Amino acid sequence: RTIVVLGVGSQGGEMAKQAKRMGMKVLGMDPYLKEHPYCDEIVPLERMEEVFRKTDYLALTAPLTKQTYRIVGAEQLGWLPHHANVINVSRGPLLDSEALSKKLHQGELAGAVLDVFDETPLPVDSPLWTTPNLFISPHVSSDDCIHYSPKCLDILMKNIRHHFEGQALENTVDTRREF
Repeated sequence: RTIVVLGVGSQGGEMAKQAKRMGMKVLGMDPYLKEHPYCDEIVPLERMEEVFRKTDYLALTAPLTKQTYRIVGAEQLGWLPHHANVINVSRGPLLDSEALSKKLHQGELAGAVLDVFDETPLPVDSPLWTTPNLFISPHVSSDDCIHYSPKCLDILMKNIRHHFEGQALENTVDTRREF
């Protein structure tokens, strides 16, 4: 099986690591990387159609920027084989969920897992609730009390200390990259 991880940052890197542990072929798509220890290859976004056509699992783990908004829409979903599955654990607006729902209703995709949506919480009248072969989780894919929460608190406390000591803050947003 082949998984394409679109956005190989912290979250995507962990997705790649877990997929590799399961014996999957891992292809990363990230405009800022040339290689990653858990990716068999990093492919440029320009090869998206070619790569999607051979994908079993598509994992969206990219930040939301002007360039990534709706990066996967009806056209891109159409490139995926009918046996493919889509996973979005990063930002809802990366994916056109209406187009995804339509593909799932028509049996043109095998399934999907959505942990994020355009609107959170997902409205009770959203058609996603009745979409076949769609697993919905309540934006908890990054909730990890053992690693994630303590890491966030460590960064927060270091940054408070750095702020009062006049030092540079860690983990700041690069406004040019929008994340």
